[in-house]
Amino acid sequence: MVVTREQLEAWVSPTLARTELPIRRVLGDAKLTRDQIDEVILVGGATRMPLVVKRVTDLLGKEPRRRLNPDEVVALGAAVQAGLVSKAAAVEEMVVTDVAPFTLGIAIAKQLGGDLRDGYFDPVIDRNTTIPVSRVKRYSTIHPNQTQLTVRVYQGESRRIDDNLLLGEFDVRGIPPGPANQPVDVRFTYDLNGVLEVEATVVATKHTTSHIIARHAKGMTESEVRAAVAAMAKLKAHPRDEEANRFVLLRAERVFKELPAELRDTLGVLLDGFEAALEKQDAAVIARHREELERFLTIYDPHGDDPNEGEA
Repeated sequence: MVVTREQLEAWVSPTLARTELPIRRVLGDAKLTRDQIDEVILVGGATRMPLVVKRVTDLLGKEPRRRLNPDEVVALGAAVQAGLVSKAAAVEEMVVTDVAPFTLGIAIAKQLGGDLRDGYFDPVIDRNTTIPVSRVKRYSTIHPNQTQLTVRVYQGESRRIDDNLLLGEFDVRGIPPGPANQPVDVRFTYDLNGVLEVEATVVATKHTTSHIIARHAKGMTESEVRAAVAAMAKLKAHPRDEEANRFVLLRAERVFKELPAELRDTLGVLLDGFEAALEKQDAAVIARHREELERFLTIYDPHGDDPNEGEA
């Protein structure tokens, strides 16, 4: 059968149209306009098609560079990723970051008006978060004398769980009887292998229930999954407990007491931003706010940069 280019393009156009949403989503996540993109590189054999090149050019306003072999680029990237996962000596000095491809979170209920409605999705790890990563969020019971709850883990981008993918669920028991709003901390720890560990800790008793989800960790044996979970333990420190962050907070709180009122307001804003960043647990955001805080402290507390100061 002889197929013309026009026929082929008509057949693949519906599939190609699906590239528009991911491209717009990537620009939105990066907080960039298409005019701020310096260069576009296509990878993968299908990008040789003239229609693909035209579509990307129309979407991004510039013609992609095609000086790299699109098949070799994919193969090299896969080889590097395999080396990182297997801890090969050839890539031990290479620093490559990977990101979570989807948002991961749990099902929650919301108080809307006078009604309590369930079926909502609350993210714990947002898509495009650099991995490996560990994040914790606090939730609470919704009924008086509620002694257990079910943690249902989802993957997706919709605010409703019905439109997201259920990855797994488990029960948390042993919540002390009492009024509603008994706190439970839920921690997600996600690694390069695709292993997700979900822990729920009853704050009052410190009892932790753990659940492992390895559906994305294809090809891993049970012992390899256990080893990956053990290796993730070092990720679980909250940023507020890290020495550099603790020291900056202690120093800022001390300086706050010594400042005049007008400067206290400025430092208070910086402190609020830093503490909010710590709660978001995003390393890049934390570093940015800490630098702003340190610049202020360098001006008004130039000799107070000893990390042992103020500690017994």
